[in-house]
Amino acid sequence: MIYKYKCIETFSIPQLDDFEGNETGNDYQIDVGSIWQREKPVQEADTEVVLTKEDGAWIDIHKDLFDLMFNPVSNPPKITNLEGEQ
Repeated sequence: MIYKYKCIETFSIPQLDDFEGNETGNDYQIDVGSIWQREKPVQEADTEVVLTKEDGAWIDIHKDLFDLMFNPVSNPPKITNLEGEQ
């Protein structure tokens, strides 16, 4: 199952290179309203949270920052048959 989270305030984090994970000196901006996801729910015991976007972007942030900047997106229940037909 995919768990989705919506950014509630624009913020930036240091951008990391793809090879060694070192800071590049640039910032990566996470925009308000952007939707991020992960395959398991964020737990209270988590210290780091890794989120991805459908375009392949990913971020790895501290749980405290996640708690401040993201809200869960509630997925509406799936309705398989609107008319009652089978």
